[in-house]
Amino acid sequence: MSLSIINPYILKKLFKLAFAVGFVAFGIVCSSHAQNQVAANTTPVSNKKAAKNSVVFTEKERAYAMKRFQLTSDLFAKEIAGLSDAQLNFKENPKRWSIAEVAEHIIDAEYGVFSLITKKVLNTPVPVGKDDYRIKDQVIWMTVTNRNTKFNAPPQIQPKGKYKTKSEIMSAFKKARKTTMGYMEKTDIDLRNRFAQNPVLGMIDGYQWFLFLNAHSYRHLHQIKQIKKHKDFPAK
Repeated sequence: MSLSIINPYILKKLFKLAFAVGFVAFGIVCSSHAQNQVAANTTPVSNKKAAKNSVVFTEKERAYAMKRFQLTSDLFAKEIAGLSDAQLNFKENPKRWSIAEVAEHIIDAEYGVFSLITKKVLNTPVPVGKDDYRIKDQVIWMTVTNRNTKFNAPPQIQPKGKYKTKSEIMSAFKKARKTTMGYMEKTDIDLRNRFAQNPVLGMIDGYQWFLFLNAHSYRHLHQIKQIKKHKDFPAK
């Protein structure tokens, strides 16, 4: 994707704002965003007739989000399965996270973002002029999963060593992810018509917040892969 097509305000956010997922502390601000067109072969979730060229949450988008959540769920299980305690708790150095700590961060972020979305983002008024402009969904995935850019997690979701075994990790993740996917599967709220400020991407809609959550999981699953490749990672 050419950066020239991205709104300059968004570009500024992408390169200058520190990435953070301290979602409980986020200030929720509404703003206007839009997109040029809605795919003609999708069915709006809302029963209200949308204005011409207005973006609405569709069943096609719901299915896509569910597919992506299932993908990261499967990858999470794959990366944790079969690890010994030594492997779970291995650190490249004292300042780096172990696999267990990365997993804890993923789980805490899952709860934090979901809470933010359902309690604040989706309860904001529909912004006036919301369809003036809107960032592309692809920008979210490309930005969040890019591990060439390093960020520090806020204290609220930095790992504290709460999970000691892989069974505890898997149980906690499955519980959090089941809640997220259950909501996405059943909600009849027009996720495209609620907005909140994201610390990296600027104003994004409710559906894009779910995409952001999933991309965050994928980002850190890649981190786990990198830990496993370290020369001192235990063989068993």
